[in-house]
Amino acid sequence: MTTATLTSKGQLTVPKEIREFLKIDTGDTIEFVIDPKTNSVTISKKGKLCPTCNGSTILESHDLPCFVCDASGYINLDNGIIPYIMMGISNRKYKINKTITNQKTDSNNSLQFNIMPKIELFSQEYSRELLDSIQDDLQIMIIEEFAPKTVSSDDFFMIPTDAILIEILHLLTTKKAKDKVTSWFRAERSSFNKN
Repeated sequence: MTTATLTSKGQLTVPKEIREFLKIDTGDTIEFVIDPKTNSVTISKKGKLCPTCNGSTILESHDLPCFVCDASGYINLDNGIIPYIMMGISNRKYKINKTITNQKTDSNNSLQFNIMPKIELFSQEYSRELLDSIQDDLQIMIIEEFAPKTVSSDDFFMIPTDAILIEILHLLTTKKAKDKVTSWFRAERSSFNKN
């Protein structure tokens, strides 16, 4: 049995054994569920704030439920982004078709591997503009998961050549997403960032 002591401010530190078991890290949201029948409280990891609806559960500009988080506001990436996309996003409920490819054909119709997996979303229920934006949200998470990190820190990316960066940017659709990823590799999250 693991225990923790409540401070005078009503705070407690989740013991390391529990953090490791629940895969809890700094910034994660913890959910407390009260069961009055058993006089107990269950804690669980809530998941990562949905990058598409930012936890609001709806796609605000379209007043539709967010299909990325199934209108919960959170996503669970414990098994990685690809399994989440394939298993966590409901095709039937939201009438979304999704593909993740790792190959492409070149101008000679030869098969080549993508630099990393590419997601595509299709739907008759959602506008192409909205799908492109959501597709880029998910693609950014794929890039973040698959891009090589520096040896010194998982928070920083290795600096790709211009040719590789162009390949990575071809996975994205919107200018906003391309600018964000470019800033990661050329400034914010590169090993040369001094901040």
